[in-house]
Amino acid sequence: MRTKQPPAEFTFIQLIMDDTSLQTRITIIGGGIGGPALALALHQVGYRNVAVYEAYPFSDSVKGGFNVAPNGIAALAELGLEKELILGATSTPTSYFWSDDGSQIGTMDYGNVSKYGYPALSMARATLYKAVAK
Repeated sequence: MRTKQPPAEFTFIQLIMDDTSLQTRITIIGGGIGGPALALALHQVGYRNVAVYEAYPFSDSVKGGFNVAPNGIAALAELGLEKELILGATSTPTSYFWSDDGSQIGTMDYGNVSKYGYPALSMARATLYKAVAK
C-alpha cells in the first residue's frame, strides 16, 4: 500500500504535533470555523497554550448559516462534535442550484449517510461556534 505524503502546507502543524513537551505557544489567526476547530484538536492532544484571534467577537446572534458536507461532519466528529451538531442542524440530503432567471441548473446528492458515513447538515453559524467553543 502506497503511503500518501501530506501537502507542504501541513509541515508546520506536523512540527507542532511532534513537540513532545506540549509547551509550545500556539497562536491561530482567523477564527472562522477552522480556527476554533484546530484549537480544540490541539487541546485534545494535550496542548494548553493555544490562543485564537478573531476579528469579530463571538455572539449567539451571529447571523448567517451554511452547509457542511459529510466529510466536514466526519472531521468535526473526530473532535466529538457530531451529536450536538446533528441535534442543532437540519439534514440536507440534496442541494439544488438555480440560475438567476429561476431555472434549475443542477443538483448535488451528498446526504446519503450509508454512502458517506455522516449526513450533510445545514446550520446557523452560531450553532457550530457554540459546539466548538464548549
